[in-house]
Amino acid sequence: MYDFSTTPDAATTAMALGSIMVASFIGLIAYAAIAIGLWKVFIKAGHEGWKAIVPVYNFYILIQIAERPTWYLYLVLGSVVVSIIPVVGWILSIPLSIVCLVISILVNLDIAKRFGKETVFAVGMILLTPIFYLILGFDDSKYTPLNSPAEESNKDYSSF
Repeated sequence: MYDFSTTPDAATTAMALGSIMVASFIGLIAYAAIAIGLWKVFIKAGHEGWKAIVPVYNFYILIQIAERPTWYLYLVLGSVVVSIIPVVGWILSIPLSIVCLVISILVNLDIAKRFGKETVFAVGMILLTPIFYLILGFDDSKYTPLNSPAEESNKDYSSF
């Protein structure tokens, strides 16, 4: 019979720490790729690049680039706050996660649209965020707001 009260041996501890270090390194690389990609995307959209490395503020800027309402940010932040409340957070964690996922999908679809990309590219932005934000940041696409000056100058006001 196995004695569960024994302490882990050195090999088990080394494997656990090694796994944690590898996962941390991969997470750091992914964060760096996203930050670099967002930095370039923000510059293309007329914002300062440093805003890409400030955690909540970068999502606020993404919402502005996507031209979505600011209450999206409040909804995401509210879901984070509610999720840490005992019992209430446990009950609402799945619906709030779905809300956050939908908001993320809508924001990424609109960002792709503002840079002239297809829906398939937006799906890539959702599933492979670091890679597709790097592509979006370093390609030659231009940011076009929904109500761009070019669209305003093409309007026909002669019917008034």
